[in-house]
Amino acid sequence: MKVDIFGSCVTRDAFAWENPFTINRYFARTSMISQYSKALNMKEEDIHLPSKFQQRMVYNDLQKMFRRYIQNPTSDYLIIDLIDERMNLIKVKQGPYITRSTELVNAKLKVDQAAVLKRLHLPEHLWFDKAALFIDDVKKKFDRNQIILHKVFWQEKYRTAAGELKEFENRKEIRENNELLHTYYSFMEDHMDGIHVIDLNGKYYGDETHRWGKSPFHFEEEYYKDFLQQLHAIIDLKDNRKMVRQKTE
Repeated sequence: MKVDIFGSCVTRDAFAWENPFTINRYFARTSMISQYSKALNMKEEDIHLPSKFQQRMVYNDLQKMFRRYIQNPTSDYLIIDLIDERMNLIKVKQGPYITRSTELVNAKLKVDQAAVLKRLHLPEHLWFDKAALFIDDVKKKFDRNQIILHKVFWQEKYRTAAGELKEFENRKEIRENNELLHTYYSFMEDHMDGIHVIDLNGKYYGDETHRWGKSPFHFEEEYYKDFLQQLHAIIDLKDNRKMVRQKTE
């Protein structure tokens, strides 16, 4: 089964464990605000970064590749998480919004920057206007049973290598971002009634030994395994509904 991801490593990392799915397209390091503005004219080979993955993620953001792809998707399911909506944005002079990811900064591209928009202080309705366009496109191409919202939040505690629980120092930042995420996820659910939701918030902690380093959204291994189990349950439910419909036709 083929799966598309519009989200972050929190979703993508779960597929490192044995599973029957193929990741078809993965759109990360990007924002709905960026995807639903004008494309920035840039060639992929002009983006100089140490990995092809990083290069492709920046290119996808600049060229608004999700918005192009969603017009003719080729997967069985779309999984959405909003962790990468934490990133600030750049408003280009007489041009689009782009996501100010670490990869974009490291690429040192020459961009005619008008302003940097802080995520927690965006103009009113900007994200919601763009998210409405995203939702409209997704609903046209995917049935509700094919859409999975992965409600990921930042965690205030992490488990050390020795197994102790400790608190992250940036608790104010964590709480502010989670408040924003609650608003964003609620908007998604309100406007995509009937989609599947995976919400493991509060069950697991951050992991000091995570492969990508310690972070409020780099979790213990059990988080990802639990996510896969819930994903399996959703797929089985959908397949069972399909069989019932076929028997009654």
